[in-house]
Amino acid sequence: MKNPLLFAITLLLFVGISCKKADPQPTMPTNTAYTLTVNSGTGSGTYSANDTAFVFATPANNAQVFDKWTGNVAALTSLNEWRTTLKMPAANASVTATYKTATPFTFSSVVINGSQVYYYVPSNYKGIILPFHGAGGNASGWVGSNYENLDFCKYAAANGYALVITESKDRTNKKWDASGAASVDIANIDAILNTLQTNGIIAANKPKYGIGMSQGSGFCSLIAYVKQYKAGALYCLGGIDQVFGVSTVPII
Repeated sequence: MKNPLLFAITLLLFVGISCKKADPQPTMPTNTAYTLTVNSGTGSGTYSANDTAFVFATPANNAQVFDKWTGNVAALTSLNEWRTTLKMPAANASVTATYKTATPFTFSSVVINGSQVYYYVPSNYKGIILPFHGAGGNASGWVGSNYENLDFCKYAAANGYALVITESKDRTNKKWDASGAASVDIANIDAILNTLQTNGIIAANKPKYGIGMSQGSGFCSLIAYVKQYKAGALYCLGGIDQVFGVSTVPII
């Protein structure tokens, strides 16, 4: 093109027209909703894949205890816990809470060595569970109106475990003595168990298990180590670090 000015104008027009092409729009991810159905419980709703759903079973009646979940149980954190979580699959899912019959029982109430004691011993029991209350608590907190504690006791008894429940000797601060092997509470529990054995209520050779709540969890970790329990379970607070450094007792 002989006219440089005309050539430049033509080039600019061409470039401008080319630049008017629309930029490609990003592809937005699609959030497909899937339905979760919780039978005999709560947690039903719509969720995206990989969402976490909280799944609770309806509380059992007096003649039952929770047994397990059925259905799409592979997505559950635990099929044996009545309160659990579910990781939503990329599909509709359904789980159902199931229950088993539990023979109603009542705790025997006695005072041993100056301490309130509640116990229940089913026939052909597998072992003995000793629950330990938190700071400010007492033995009756496991056998009274606290639903979760009472439900735990029902579940333990229905699965063939005896329960022996007492409280800390300190009834002012209502805390366990977790100072070491010479703890007054360890000595007191020894006295309680020995009395129950002498009276033919429990056998000396049955394995023992501890469960501790809050400040009771520290005491549980200590007594489980000192008395060589079969296992222990702690919740609300952890146990004593120094104990874990030397103990071989399984603790969850």
